[in-house]
Amino acid sequence: MASLLLSVCLAILTQGSPHLAVGFDPSDLAGGTTRQDRRFSEVRTGVYRADQPSQGYTAQLDSTGKASLLMGNERVDLRTTVYGWGNTTYTVNLPSTSSSEDKRGNSLVKFKRGDLSEWFVNEPGGLHHWLQVNRREHTGGKLWVSLMLSGARGVKTLSDDTIEVSTAEHALSYGGLHVWDAVGRALPSRFDVSGSTVKIVVDDLGAKYPVTIDPVWTQQQKITVSNASDDDQFGYSTA
Repeated sequence: MASLLLSVCLAILTQGSPHLAVGFDPSDLAGGTTRQDRRFSEVRTGVYRADQPSQGYTAQLDSTGKASLLMGNERVDLRTTVYGWGNTTYTVNLPSTSSSEDKRGNSLVKFKRGDLSEWFVNEPGGLHHWLQVNRREHTGGKLWVSLMLSGARGVKTLSDDTIEVSTAEHALSYGGLHVWDAVGRALPSRFDVSGSTVKIVVDDLGAKYPVTIDPVWTQQQKITVSNASDDDQFGYSTA
């Protein structure tokens, strides 16, 4: 009944009012947040910060190329370090950083790194991390992008397209991995985890570049246990 009432209200609001319909995201209304609640602000030169009310963290991006998720006294940092094909590695440049909006009006920050670019889009369901590789620079092997995590207590693979990143009090999901090429063809991909290094591996055979990679950060749960210690590995037995 509630969803029917919501649909009727949206139809009344948008009928004959194209300016209201353009870029309107019903999930904003359903989730009780607005784009303004999630907007990135430049808190100091080259450092952007935005709340993620539905997920319980604050995202911070800076001109060193680091993305941070802040949760009270805890934080998890993610940085793209290198990429390549097969055994050939290419370094990642320091980014030029800018903020803008996507086509739906969601706030984003872009890291321009030459042939590899990143966007962080603060959407209702979480912080999307977009990576785009503009061209294939080597003829052999699969495409891969390597990222370094810090501040995490544990990192484990839940499936090919999702990993879990845990701190003492929080369990985060970095997943929903989708990869496609310039003509929209979906490309097989997976996460490989080794310690604090996360590698995204893409089978780009026959792909038309640029290739776009899109995982998203969400919070699975807040861990609460009165006697947890560093050796407990609390919460690791369930996905």
